[in-house]
Amino acid sequence: DAVIMQENTTVTEAGIQFNQTDVKPQNNIRPTGDDIKQGDIVLAKGARLTPRDIPMIASLGVSHITVVRKPKVAFFSTG
Repeated sequence: DAVIMQENTTVTEAGIQFNQTDVKPQNNIRPTGDDIKQGDIVLAKGARLTPRDIPMIASLGVSHITVVRKPKVAFFSTG
């Protein structure tokens, strides 16, 4: 298995032409766990979740997380 970068291809009427001739096994494939190591903190406790955090959490195999809503606080000064 290998990945050929889009920059090394040409789209023709017949299909896709690969311009890279020196394709080696595992070319451009990162091993599992290459970007995040075991024990790495990927989301700090208390961090605000963003839309891009959800798929990242799911990609780690986490199906449930505990979240808390930020409390609404009001302060009134009466004198």
